[in-house]
Order: sequence, then structure tokens, then C-alpha cells
Amino acid sequence: MESRWEVRRLAPSTKLALANALKKLLQKKFLDDITVKELVEECEVNRQTFYYHFQDIYDLLRWFLEHETSEALRGADCWQDALQAAYPDWSVRRAFTAQIIINHVQARDGEKIDNMTQALDRAVANGVKNLVVQPTHLMHGAEYDEMCATIDEYRDRFESVSIAEPLLGEVGSDATVINADKEVVAKAITAAAVEASGFDSLEAAKEAGAAFVFMGHGTAHVAKVSYSQMSAQMQNLGYENVFIGTVEGEPEETSCESVIEAVKAAGYTNVILRPLMVVAGDHANNDMAGSDDDSWKTMFEAADFTVDCQIAGLGEIADVQALYIAHTQAAIDALNA
Repeated sequence: MESRWEVRRLAPSTKLALANALKKLLQKKFLDDITVKELVEECEVNRQTFYYHFQDIYDLLRWFLEHETSEALRGADCWQDALQAAYPDWSVRRAFTAQIIINHVQARDGEKIDNMTQALDRAVANGVKNLVVQPTHLMHGAEYDEMCATIDEYRDRFESVSIAEPLLGEVGSDATVINADKEVVAKAITAAAVEASGFDSLEAAKEAGAAFVFMGHGTAHVAKVSYSQMSAQMQNLGYENVFIGTVEGEPEETSCESVIEAVKAAGYTNVILRPLMVVAGDHANNDMAGSDDDSWKTMFEAADFTVDCQIAGLGEIADVQALYIAHTQAAIDALNA
């Protein structure tokens, strides 16, 4: 008879799935025009499930915004402070791509944050001649592409524009292609996870039967190979008890079921879960560490692992902040080339 962890289907937590459905529908219509019927059909759940979690659509919106806003602001503050300290002669400004978060921050805190278009318009109005954009994306994914497309519409309004690399740098042609950026991130996140776990070293964790699983978001974009490359990077560093997974199970070998099989086959009995995400938001708190049946913590426990969860984003790690700064410097150098 197949065990529970082998046959269960990986899905985002129900609350997050409903929040994502709401975001998707908000791109097409106003909030007051969205119905619970549309939300549950988008998520393929029933109305009882919705009302088990939320009183109404506004309750869902409040839940999502409170979780997303606090994490987004904390991450933005870390990066902005680090960049301003590194480049005191430059004017460092931030912009968010999620308008729903921008609106909530302004309503709750009275703080006005620009979206991409507003930030670019402001730069033009302020007479900025040389523009450097440092994305806080993990990789060259869909959001990065959209950002670049927006910036391209403004290129002729500046003397020069330079877009820095996302955290993991160039994607590469296949799963075996790794680079210096991925090595820095692999070393930094592993060191941070080992320290937080209380082990003296990664080898000591291995001897104790402990494995580290870093959970990313996953994507259908061609950049999904970056997750496979991170796995290859871990192996290249000799990190035998480190595994890479994704919420979306894209690429396929990064699904929760596949990672559970790999960790079990390697003989480990204890697992430390930690997000492979720049900001540790809802995916980390719910999909990874939540109590729902479909969270990674619950699924690993169902497979007889002892599980510990670390809730911390990549952006909180000093070496990761330093890598962003290095990417910014490379973009500045490109202006002068």
C-alpha cells in the first residue's frame, strides 16, 4: 500500500490560493465586482471552504495585505539601507511592482511608495540623467521581464540606463550551468541555515541525520532551470545533505513529493525547511511552515521526518545584500563603459 506522502497532491495552501485568485481577478475588474463564486471557481474549491477561512472578500483582502506588506517593507528597508550606505553619493529610491501592496501601505501607514511607472516619471521630472535599476528578483523570470519592458519604454528619456542582474545572475543554458552568483547564494544560505539550526557545521548536521531543504517559489518560465542549477551548485560544493524544492513543483524534480523521495532515499530522518526566497512571506509561513495538510512541514512529517522550520528571507543575509551591491556596482560600471 502506498504511503500518504507518495500519493498526496502538492497544492498551495488554501488561504494563499484564494489570495492569489483574488490578485488575478483584480487585474481584470474592480474589487466590488468580484464575487465569492468567481474566487472559488478560480481555485477549484467550494463556497464552504472559502467561508471556513474568511468572512467575506474584504476579510480575504485584509489577511493577504497584512502578511504581504510587513514582509515586503522589511525586505525593502534592508536593501535600501544597504545600497544607500554603499553609495552615499547616489540618490537611492525604491519602487514596488504590486499596486495592491502600495495602496494598502498608504491607507494603513500614510506612506506613499511609487510603482514602477511613477518612479520612472519621478526620475524624469527630477532631471535624472543616468539611471541604475537594481531588481530584487531572485532570477530572470516573468516579473523581471515585465520590469525590463517597462524600463525600455523610458530609455530615451535618460542619457543612460543600466539594469543590474537579479540575485542568481545569468540563467545559463541547462541544469548543469552554474556561476559565481549561485555559488555565493548557496554558501550564504547554507551557512545561515546551519547556524540557525544550532549545528557546528553542515557535516555535523549530516552525521546527525539532518538534511536542509530550501523551498523556492517555482515557475513555468524558462528561468525555472535556475532551481536545477542551484541544486547542481549544492552538489558541486559537496553539500550532500542540501536539497532544493519549489512550491509550484516547477521544475518537476523540485516538487514536494520528489524532494521527500530524494531525502528519504539519502537516509536522512531530520529535515530543516527554509525558504529560497528573497522575502519570507506567505509562501514561507503557509506553504512551507503552515499547519494545513498540504504544507511542506505537514507532508514531511507524514513521511516520518522530524521537521524544523526557519522563517527568514534571503534579503536578511549580509552576504546576499553584498551580492546585490556588487550587481549594482557592475551596472554602474556599465554606465561608464
